[in-house]
Amino acid sequence: MKKRVMVDLNVIIDVLENRPEWVVDSARVCALCAERKVIGFVPVHALTTIYYIVRKRGGKALADRSVDWILTTFRIARCGVPQFRTAQACEVDDFEDAVVAASAVAEKCSAIITRNTGHFTSSPVPAVTPSAFHV
Repeated sequence: MKKRVMVDLNVIIDVLENRPEWVVDSARVCALCAERKVIGFVPVHALTTIYYIVRKRGGKALADRSVDWILTTFRIARCGVPQFRTAQACEVDDFEDAVVAASAVAEKCSAIITRNTGHFTSSPVPAVTPSAFHV
């Protein structure tokens, strides 16, 4: 059975912005998802946030291509009333991170892949960095 993982927004932005310190490991994670070696989910808010960031820096056409890449590479995690209620009850301090954790639970993910593992110390789904993630 393939691993199911939640890919946090910062990992995707590392790739889209080609951030030198992190792009290699983050791109490897995204490639594993694109090649369907793992089932990668992204939180629903990642789409709107990425669209906003990319459009502001590179225009609408690039923002549209970025969203298309995300929709092709990843699955969008469920996020509705049950996940928001779970996030409210979660011990993760930041609400956005709590929603990521709640969505990871809903999708039965075994890990949240993020550079901000410290944000998820109270998460019911363990967080790992892109460099530490292995299939």
